[in-house]
Amino acid sequence: MKKGLFLIGFTLTTSILWGQIDKRYIEVIGSAESEITPNIIVVSVRLKEYDENKIKVTLDKIESGFLEGVTRSKISKDKVELSDLTLNGVSQKRREREYYSQKTYQVTFSKTEDVLTLLDNLKNVKLDYLDIVKLSNTEIEKYRLELKIEALKQAEKKADALLNSVGVKRGRPLIINENLPTTDWPPRDAYANSYLAANQELSSKSEIPLRKIKLRFEILARFEME
Repeated sequence: MKKGLFLIGFTLTTSILWGQIDKRYIEVIGSAESEITPNIIVVSVRLKEYDENKIKVTLDKIESGFLEGVTRSKISKDKVELSDLTLNGVSQKRREREYYSQKTYQVTFSKTEDVLTLLDNLKNVKLDYLDIVKLSNTEIEKYRLELKIEALKQAEKKADALLNSVGVKRGRPLIINENLPTTDWPPRDAYANSYLAANQELSSKSEIPLRKIKLRFEILARFEME
């Protein structure tokens, strides 16, 4: 009796394994990429007290010049946010500590020309640091979905081309896996997005080109072979 049960179990196991091995499929990767013009540009600006001719230039004075530049650039107040406020102590020769305050603002733009206008209006303001910290687009999720669909279509085309070469047709999809997206950001020095105020000389706005956002997606797809 036990021997009979063992034989039945062995037969069922063999059938299941054979069914998996006998299933024919093709697995391919489709990809799609696109360049998007950013319409969300976030710039971080750090203001810090400093000494000039052994006299401290206060943060209030620096901030006043910065805000005047913002006003001249016609940037609305809701686009300017205070993101950080710190106080740093610096040791002097006589074991005294001198404290220097600093503030960091984030300014949001919708086009490159406005960024360059602000930089032009801040030529006479000694900034401690300026950096483009974010590039995005208000419809980036729509672009991402379109690229994923295009990547799947490319996977189908690739599967059809390979299968047609051996006289086989593509069947229904068995697996569709979305690989991690890759976003190709331009090198940080490609648009001179950071500088110290000591070297703050912009002879031409064209010196700071802003590159597009490059999106790329891959889809791993498995299709039956008919």
